[in-house]
Amino acid sequence: MIRLGALCRELGLELRGDDSGLEVRGVAEPAAAGPHDIAPLTDPRRLGEAAHSCAGALLVMEPLPDDPRPQILCDDASAALGKLLTALAPETAPPGEGVDPRAAVDGTAMVEEGAW
Repeated sequence: MIRLGALCRELGLELRGDDSGLEVRGVAEPAAAGPHDIAPLTDPRRLGEAAHSCAGALLVMEPLPDDPRPQILCDDASAALGKLLTALAPETAPPGEGVDPRAAVDGTAMVEEGAW
């Protein structure tokens, strides 16, 4: 996890409100977000979902003055969301070489000539 303030500084995003050291785990839809998630509310038709979300912080295009949570303000929602998702994505190891020992092929399987 990373502190919200540090994440915003690292990504060049504007943070409004007191993050109080909020540690962020990921990005999630408002209805599924938990206290360590950022919920994107960049579609004006979905702003009402903020009241029912448990998100620790919100990604918004306009400030929500009645919401006390930290808010990340952005002009370009797609770019901001992309930055957040990339920064918060878990590191994965590249797949190993060779054949997985759990691999199985049906005995009746055939490979067409010219397939590769």
